[in-house]
Amino acid sequence: MGQRARDLAGQRAHRQAVERTGGLAGHWAGRLAVLLALAAALACAPGAASPPAPAPAAPTSAPGSGTPGSAAAAGAPPGTAATATAPPAPAKITVAYASKGANQLPLWLSAERGYFQQQGIDAELVFLSSTLSTQGLIANSVQFMLAGNEGVELNLQAGSSLATIVAGVTPKLAFKAFAQPAIRSVEDLRGKTIAATRQGSVSDFAWRKLLDLNGLQLGSDVAAVYPGTSEAVLTAVLADHAQAGMGSTPTDLVAQKQGLRILADLAQMDIPFLMGAVTTRTDVAQTTPDLVERYLRAHLQGVHTMLTDPATSLAVLAKYSEQDDPEFVRAGYEFFLPTMTRDQLVPEAAIVAVLQQSPHPNARDANPSDFYDNSYLERIEAGGYLDRLYAGH
Repeated sequence: MGQRARDLAGQRAHRQAVERTGGLAGHWAGRLAVLLALAAALACAPGAASPPAPAPAAPTSAPGSGTPGSAAAAGAPPGTAATATAPPAPAKITVAYASKGANQLPLWLSAERGYFQQQGIDAELVFLSSTLSTQGLIANSVQFMLAGNEGVELNLQAGSSLATIVAGVTPKLAFKAFAQPAIRSVEDLRGKTIAATRQGSVSDFAWRKLLDLNGLQLGSDVAAVYPGTSEAVLTAVLADHAQAGMGSTPTDLVAQKQGLRILADLAQMDIPFLMGAVTTRTDVAQTTPDLVERYLRAHLQGVHTMLTDPATSLAVLAKYSEQDDPEFVRAGYEFFLPTMTRDQLVPEAAIVAVLQQSPHPNARDANPSDFYDNSYLERIEAGGYLDRLYAGH
């Protein structure tokens, strides 16, 4: 084959590689195109060199984690030999988290303990507000986010599926209602004022559910103020601008130290709601399902460490929450620990609850199954990954 023919073959391979890689893999498509072009040119060149010796196998990963291409990663039974192939270049992704609460711990553990690296992922973690996380997802500067119900709201606003929820990290309300000492029951709030961060927020929804369960209605039986942040909610109650507020740990601990009373623990009531979820771009989920599964295997290993290794979990939680009070760190850990499930499947009831409280007019008629996809986690579980991960526990 002549030089011009070889050049044309290389260009063709480059175009095909770019088309195949699309979506998230676009940042390393150039590398793959160069390799394919070189392979095409060498195949046509006279006297082409013989194939190189096989590359060494990827390093063995931690038990139950599975590197890309390994038997564990593919869901093969324990003891199945892995094919000796060179590991692919790590997939570079950005993951946003919108809270410094303990329900973010599986993500932090996955980064700190190297679980992402074991799955062939180079993950950069960034702390952003829920609004900025959503904007980053739209702009593709963020490929995954650990937030709350933002994925549902994003799709409702867009009128199409821009985001897909792939794991339900905290699929129920995890709040505590605190009140002034004179308020001894939820019924005592009749004619009083409560505080939530903002109207339509999760804490606002939590108050509406708690009041409804006790025969009260927000707006008619109980008034509300919305000071903006959890810290401002606590300040409003302490200043008697409201008689009760809603918050998670450590806000409840601070409230108690200031002489306030814990009125109700909603985490004990099992009220479905999507307080925490792993959400990715829909095009990432559709075009690179293997990446999503690898991400979720790392996430599941983070959940496993949170459930089985308190010492490591507390150290990582203290670092990322920037909390130097051991009492607060442990309280946050113990508060969210019961909300974590091994399989991390998204319960449809949590999506339904989000749609019911959403202010968007099309939320009532929306199909809950359009907002989440459990198939990635179901394939991982069917492959025996969780059984291997929790063997002996």
